[in-house]
Amino acid sequence: MQFFYWNSSFEVGVPSIDEQHQKLIDLINELGLAITTQIEVPRFDDLTQRLRDYIVFHFRDEERLFEQSAMPEEEQKSHKAKHKFFEEKVAAVIAEKDWSDSEATEELFDFLVTWLVKHILVADRNITQYLNGNAGTVQNPGQPGSADPGDFHITRTLINALNESEKRFRLLSDNAPVMIWIADQNGKRIFHNRAWSDFIGEDVTDNPEIWFEVIHPEDRAAYKKYFSKLTGNPKAADFEYRIKNKEGEYRNFLERILPREEENGDFMGLIASTVDITSLKEAEILLMQANITLEIEVEKRTEEIRKLMLTDTLTNTKNRRFLMDQLETEIARSQRYASPLTLIFFDIDHFKMVNDTFGHRAGDNVLSATAATIARQLRDCDYLCRYGGEEFIALLPETSLDKAQKIAERVLEVIRKTKLADIGKAITVSAGVGEWQKNESRDDFLERCDKALYVAKDAGRDRISMAGLS
Repeated sequence: MQFFYWNSSFEVGVPSIDEQHQKLIDLINELGLAITTQIEVPRFDDLTQRLRDYIVFHFRDEERLFEQSAMPEEEQKSHKAKHKFFEEKVAAVIAEKDWSDSEATEELFDFLVTWLVKHILVADRNITQYLNGNAGTVQNPGQPGSADPGDFHITRTLINALNESEKRFRLLSDNAPVMIWIADQNGKRIFHNRAWSDFIGEDVTDNPEIWFEVIHPEDRAAYKKYFSKLTGNPKAADFEYRIKNKEGEYRNFLERILPREEENGDFMGLIASTVDITSLKEAEILLMQANITLEIEVEKRTEEIRKLMLTDTLTNTKNRRFLMDQLETEIARSQRYASPLTLIFFDIDHFKMVNDTFGHRAGDNVLSATAATIARQLRDCDYLCRYGGEEFIALLPETSLDKAQKIAERVLEVIRKTKLADIGKAITVSAGVGEWQKNESRDDFLERCDKALYVAKDAGRDRISMAGLS
């Protein structure tokens, strides 16, 4: 951060002196930054000592130059007196002041800026006429330590505006509902507002390293990498990470980082606002859990509905819709792999008489018992479907006609030996057995097996009929 910028108005025309003046302004800017960020006293002492040492070096070098020039002796004495006054004044102020007192630091900064700006713009610019060999009319350099308030009206106004602006910024930032930090162009943190210290429980400005220490271990490396990338390629960015508060609890934060630029567009650092989004994250987790639960429930209900759509609820077998779809699938598989596919058409004999004699409730129980008996004779890979009324179809993939016939015979034998409690006796069923023929359609295959079933019924029931070739 710079409080005063070096520009051509400060140049006196002697490269070595201009370079030293620029260094002095850099040191004053560093002092101004130290004041605004309230660094610890030992570091402030070191900074003021560096400034004093450089002032002495600059004055001695400047005096050496004009001693070698055509500058009149009286003017040399006057200029040296100004140097001496300034050195003694700075030394006295530094020796007497308490740097933990903001008024003391601001007084020193005010004096340095006011005196040096006038000295560079007036006194040094006059003596360089002699150093460049162009002695002429010299402006009145004034007396050591003298200061015309009118000469510094603009400088004083700038300083007051700076101080007032800095106070307003601190007031606003310390009362902001978010945490704010500022970093220089090297990524060094130079400011944290009060919210940071209140959250962490320690002054971040006094101990900037604690800021990285309180980041969650799982987020720390990623954040450091991300932060380093931003200082090398500054741009607006967002980052989510967790920070530990003074109670030892980790909270979730969203940080919005923006680059800071000089008026000429040069990168001067970063500024960021950090917002606690823990409640939002917790709400997101709850919402996510609710969505997962809802998705599971929806999937469960969907599966139940799908089963209901494809299941005969009375007999708990597959229904006709399932049969028609699955038969298409099995025909395609049989066609592709040249594997056998057979089908058994079952029909309960004299079922109408069961209903008429024992009632529909008994008839329903007979249907369920018959379906269960047939299912027990089938493999897990087979499908038993209620085709309609008292008709059932067993779909047998990878099964030859001979094997299908044996399965049908076993079913008929078990059923005729099973006494049903609801009617006090056993029943019988008839069956038509057929094997799918190459290029035969689904409906043609069903019709061929259905015809075989009715051949069995016409032949006296309780028997099997094999479907002929189409």
